[in-house]
Amino acid sequence: MTTNINYQSIENKLGELKTAVMYSMSNSIKKLPNDVVGFYKVDEEGKIWFTAHKPRGWIRNYEYCFPAKLFFYRKNVDFYMEIDGTVLFASKDEVESCKDELTEKSLLLKITPQVIEYTETGKKNLFQGMSRFFSGFYNGLSEMLPIPFSAIGQGQR
Repeated sequence: MTTNINYQSIENKLGELKTAVMYSMSNSIKKLPNDVVGFYKVDEEGKIWFTAHKPRGWIRNYEYCFPAKLFFYRKNVDFYMEIDGTVLFASKDEVESCKDELTEKSLLLKITPQVIEYTETGKKNLFQGMSRFFSGFYNGLSEMLPIPFSAIGQGQR
């Protein structure tokens, strides 16, 4: 089976959302805590790169490869994305090549996605439809009344 995956469209969608919550699905005692992470890029192999906060203590204490779930969501955007896969720490060479965009308090991670779920919420379409309905209702009502709306509610003094 061959699959044609458009990594550019995935990168565009994730770039629009920008942040995610990372849930470590590992059963290990020494696992990275759940964290708010920032999207960085999608490479040509389909790995999704992101930054996370450096935990307290030695990074060597944590697993370098673990299952995780990323939940990308942004307020007022009409879709969200969930990604399940295996997270890896970036190598020293990879960190050096991206050093300009990293801070001292951030880690560079990459996930090999096994499942990517894209869900449209339809919030924008609902609001636009409601807006059209109420403006049409208002315009229709104003045409039926012999007096302008501005005069309604203003009593004679």
